[in-house]
Amino acid sequence: MALVLALKPARPADSFSHMYQAQGCGGVGTPSMVSGRQNNVLIPWGERPFPAVIFLHGSRGTGQRAIQSAFLVKPILECGYAIVAPTALEIEYQNGPGTGLIWNDAYYGRDNFEFNANVLEDVLARSPIDPA
Repeated sequence: MALVLALKPARPADSFSHMYQAQGCGGVGTPSMVSGRQNNVLIPWGERPFPAVIFLHGSRGTGQRAIQSAFLVKPILECGYAIVAPTALEIEYQNGPGTGLIWNDAYYGRDNFEFNANVLEDVLARSPIDPA
């Protein structure tokens, strides 16, 4: 009796990994940290400054989940745009915990306007993003 092992070829983390540049920090599976929160960035192939779309996820979402969505990401990358997807802080909703971008900093003790400015500053320093 012979034992034959068949190994499946390694699959990429997503169906569109051929559309973006690998980065040491900020990409799929490797978020960067900005102001104590995660931030994800996908940069299309090329060597120029890219325009960017900043995607703010909905309640209970994350930037990581957003950039793993082919439905969301593929059209953005195909148009030559980078995608920036920060993750909100946890919040307690009436029906349980989740994440959310809250703009009333007096009640929740956070300033998401400042956080988004910090995200942009970090992304401009790390990635070939067109500041205009």
